[in-house]
Amino acid sequence: MAANLRTNLTGVGALLPEIEHGSGLTSSWGGLLSTLPLLTFAATSPLVARASHRFGSARLAAALGVPTVETVVRSST
Repeated sequence: MAANLRTNLTGVGALLPEIEHGSGLTSSWGGLLSTLPLLTFAATSPLVARASHRFGSARLAAALGVPTVETVVRSST
């Protein structure tokens, strides 16, 4: 999952000045915007073991294909 989302997360940093300018965000709010995904990962990581036990590892592994396909499709357009 980390490999799938790495391009999405790192791409925001390069575009952050344009996002701030276009939306009127201050630098502080822009920093918070780029920090939210990391905080979300930290908050939900402990739940992964429980979800894996409940839904099965194969099902969760198959769900990882969705972000992979999305990233490839978005990158190719």
